[in-house]
Amino acid sequence: MTSHCFICYSRKDGDTAEAIAVALRGLSHSVEIDVDGIRGGEDWRRKLKSIINNADNIVFLVSPDSLISTYCRWELDYSNTLSKRLIPVLLRTAPGVEIPESVGAFQWLDGKGVAPGELARQISVALQEDQTWAEFHTQLLLRAIAWKDDKSAILRGRELTHAEKMALQYQGRRPELTEAQSALLIASRSAARRRFLIGLSATAAISVIIGIGVTTWLARQQESARRLVEQTGTYLRGGDVPGAVATVTPLASREALQRLARSRATTSWPQTADNLLRFWSDRLMPLPEVSRAAASPSLVFLNDRPAIKLQSGALQPLTPKGYYSVHFAPTLNATVVADAAGVSLHKVGSHDPLVSLTIDERSHVLGTYDVAKPALAAVVAERRVVNNDEDEPQSVFTYVYVAFPVESSRTPVCVDKRYGADPARCAEGRMAVANGFALAELQLEENHRLVSLATDDRDLYVHSKLDCSFEDECGGGYSDTVMVSVDSEGLTISQSSAESSGRNVERTIAPQERLMELRFPDLRREKDLWSLAPVPPEPPWQAPVIADRDFSRIAAADGDSYSDWLIMVEDKIELSEGGIVWSFAPGGNSWSRLIHCRFDRARVIEECKDMSLGAISSETEESGDNRFVAQRNCESRYPSLQLLNMTAFTEEKIPVPPGLVLALAFNRASTLLTALTDQHELWTYQLAQPQGARLANVVALPGAALATDEDACERGQTLVFVDDRHVIGTEAANMFAVDVEGQSIGWVSTLPEMKTKIDNVQPNLWTAPAGSYFAVTQGMMIQLFDSGTGLALTEAFEPASLLGEALDARRDWISSAQIAADGSVAVRCSPYGNACASNMFVRRPPKEHSPDCTSVEMLTGRSIAQRRVSEGELLLQLGAATKPGCTEPAMLQSK
Repeated sequence: MTSHCFICYSRKDGDTAEAIAVALRGLSHSVEIDVDGIRGGEDWRRKLKSIINNADNIVFLVSPDSLISTYCRWELDYSNTLSKRLIPVLLRTAPGVEIPESVGAFQWLDGKGVAPGELARQISVALQEDQTWAEFHTQLLLRAIAWKDDKSAILRGRELTHAEKMALQYQGRRPELTEAQSALLIASRSAARRRFLIGLSATAAISVIIGIGVTTWLARQQESARRLVEQTGTYLRGGDVPGAVATVTPLASREALQRLARSRATTSWPQTADNLLRFWSDRLMPLPEVSRAAASPSLVFLNDRPAIKLQSGALQPLTPKGYYSVHFAPTLNATVVADAAGVSLHKVGSHDPLVSLTIDERSHVLGTYDVAKPALAAVVAERRVVNNDEDEPQSVFTYVYVAFPVESSRTPVCVDKRYGADPARCAEGRMAVANGFALAELQLEENHRLVSLATDDRDLYVHSKLDCSFEDECGGGYSDTVMVSVDSEGLTISQSSAESSGRNVERTIAPQERLMELRFPDLRREKDLWSLAPVPPEPPWQAPVIADRDFSRIAAADGDSYSDWLIMVEDKIELSEGGIVWSFAPGGNSWSRLIHCRFDRARVIEECKDMSLGAISSETEESGDNRFVAQRNCESRYPSLQLLNMTAFTEEKIPVPPGLVLALAFNRASTLLTALTDQHELWTYQLAQPQGARLANVVALPGAALATDEDACERGQTLVFVDDRHVIGTEAANMFAVDVEGQSIGWVSTLPEMKTKIDNVQPNLWTAPAGSYFAVTQGMMIQLFDSGTGLALTEAFEPASLLGEALDARRDWISSAQIAADGSVAVRCSPYGNACASNMFVRRPPKEHSPDCTSVEMLTGRSIAQRRVSEGELLLQLGAATKPGCTEPAMLQSK
């Protein structure tokens, strides 16, 4: 059985730790080991927490050095808070070194004098014991962490039953349950009891199901789909789209997705795993594409492990220690690699080593400098030392490593003229010569730190200054300049100043940027998925549909023909089946007019009526079949909601919500009207002809009532049906989805922040024909979301940025967004700004990928078991994935 472990060790045991890790991987174990220099780097605790969270076991290599290591002690303490299973392995002992209680409580493996391969075999045997519980403990821990941020991530159904069964079966065994895991189990069981009480009315139906005793494969797939889709939120909140894709990968087989699609009639919300996979996998750049895009030389990061692109197109993995630097030095036509273990030069095409020099393991690389004249490359590193001195507890040493070409027929020397009249040779072993290059070390004065490197095209000047934070008696610190001269004879170091050098023309050298970097896994830029398209021509204007009606017998009370009012309104509406035609008509300053006419079979108008509606601080919505008109009013002299039956041309007598109505929406079948109120409620009305309308239900949304004034009411909120029963809306800073027929809340999430310069602009919602995804637009920004989960499918983007010119942010905004069933999007701008009036913006649909080219590992860098894939495994798969004809990433496949 494969296990996932993290190795905790001291740097002084690094070679043994790496050998054990290699051997464990050979025994099919997944191993994380801190060889990337996480410790001491920026935000190292966050990175290590993530690694330890995902590990099932912690292998602690016990030695006098690891027992006094601050980093090892922190890793052990954090693992202990998570109740991780610990496997201590004794490498070396020393008298007087305290053993932490958290380590002493476990059974140890004696590794003194044991070869790493044999020791790895013993560790593998220990990992197999209760591995099922260790893996489940990790999954339950990750779920508890997600539940802490999202209370909807509780356990349900079979998942909860299995968790309780596992906790009982392994009670008292290590690893023990943490407080967070126990709290999750208690909250999940409490929620299950509440759902049971609510569902007592369905006892008869439940009894039938239990009596049949059938748990179908499809039901298991539905439960798996729900659980896995929930888990994606944890990854997405951390910006980890590859992790989210890998999480839902088990749903990716076509058979499973087809069965889930057929099951939609039995569930309220549609299963949307297919949407998530299509959009997210399309955003990922597969490893073959990343590799092809890399220049030579350049860095490619495979799961954050560096590799260098060779001239042949292959990727050469690097194994740097600590903080590292990889740069191309054009002057030397070589790649300079520096880390905490050494500095080396490599051939550009093959990365073969040319010359190398070891450095102190505790050194920290500051930067690499390429100098054209004189021809050399310089690497600057620092090393801190702890002193047994209360006044000066620490010292810092700065080193400059200089690489330069030499003649192969000569033996270059390194001469240091800084100390005394007689020149002295550089320190033994601090200069290496090979393959026509020399690499020498220059150490600055103690506690002097680099200020700058400069050149006068003949020599290199190293400017430094005393750092008073390391000196007890500093006196403000003083500067120092060292001159480095290189030629075919070798390297000469001497003290320098502007007066003594006789040359004051210096040119400061900037540190070189790292090689072009590409990362895997990585996301495509959202901009690359959009393109410009010309605005299609407007269709020719057509004559009003009621122009052929005979209005000869009808005239308005004021002597004008109703036909004049109707024909002059361009967007008139015909209800031909009912023999009715109606339209909005011009009214006054504070009111609007509705005209309603009935005609006979001979198309002769028999009767016309008109009706007035208040038009100040109001908004009108029409049903899709044009038989109902709803209006929300923000002025107190009018009801907050009015509903007009246009067939009977009467106002429906319906219960009116208290307070203000902020948004209205009819469903696509025109059978429901839903109103969002400032009381955090959704009022839904059932519509029917000729019966009229009735209040169907009221759903309370989470949160407190909104403090809404008339201005805020006028701006309103947004509400839209994605199909005939599910509505999506915005309220204050939130988005929500509600099943208005089932009276259940699907999800609630934070409304995305979109930068816009338009004051008080409200977001708009646009849905796809199938309703499975929707877009949020605000100002010039747009972002797509999944309807079933509320998860983001794309990044927020400003399509008008494709124009490459400044827009008037107060005049240009997205006026319409059309979403096709295949996921493509077409966006139009407002007609007011000139910059984007003649263009529309199109986002291509997610591609359907060939299953023969790229596996999930080539898209996400993770295995189906959600474990990170090593760079060696990735490179092996890359060789198979770049076969002729494979140019697109494959649709994810179940393994």
